[in-house]
Amino acid sequence: SEKERIIERLVDRMRRDGQRGPSAAQRYEQVLRTTARWSAFLTAWGDILEDSEGNVWLEHYRFIYPHLNPSVPIPTRWSVFNVDHEFLGEVVAPPAFRILGITSNRVLGFWQDDLERKHLRIYRLIKPTK
Repeated sequence: SEKERIIERLVDRMRRDGQRGPSAAQRYEQVLRTTARWSAFLTAWGDILEDSEGNVWLEHYRFIYPHLNPSVPIPTRWSVFNVDHEFLGEVVAPPAFRILGITSNRVLGFWQDDLERKHLRIYRLIKPTK
């Protein structure tokens, strides 16, 4: 079943990461099989933001459970649509960067280092010429 495939992938990812040891993966698998609640649907988006111009930013789905995140952070990808629902393009945010706000030409957020300290970052948006 789809549920079984998901459980196997999640537990396998935890085993491969290896940071919490094999007993943690076994406990996690037991929780998934006995007490976890399963939705009939999976979300396609991780987060939804609106920028200062009214454009909608849809973050491509990323795994949000901290104990299952990869040990090496990966970039996040965002699809951007204007108020007329037209696709404007995609933006890739650096690994370990969480977007908090977007202006017409800047992306604001924080980057988290290996010690889990948060650092404010502001990136310039480079838009294609029309």
